[in-house]
Amino acid sequence: MTMPKKTKKQKIIAAYRNRLQQLQMSQPIEKTNIVSETVIEHKKIIIPKLVNKPVESESSNSDKITTQYFFSDLKKSLLIIVFIITLEFVLYFATINNYLSGLIKF
Repeated sequence: MTMPKKTKKQKIIAAYRNRLQQLQMSQPIEKTNIVSETVIEHKKIIIPKLVNKPVESESSNSDKITTQYFFSDLKKSLLIIVFIITLEFVLYFATINNYLSGLIKF
């Protein structure tokens, strides 16, 4: 005897349940009971579900500050990198056309 195959709805519900379980394990949560309706095999069943809300903590506040510093440092780094690459192109084309030979004698 083989088990009947899962329907598309059952697969979606199972994937959603697995994702919720992963999120619960990764974050501290505050649980509140909310009643929602789920339709399974053409029968209407009311199933209470737990809605997860992440708890605000000081670590999230420090994460915001860290990301702010990260992006400001990233902007500065990209500006310096663009300047250096532009300088390399200018020096490269200047040496090809012998513009620097008149200024600097080797």
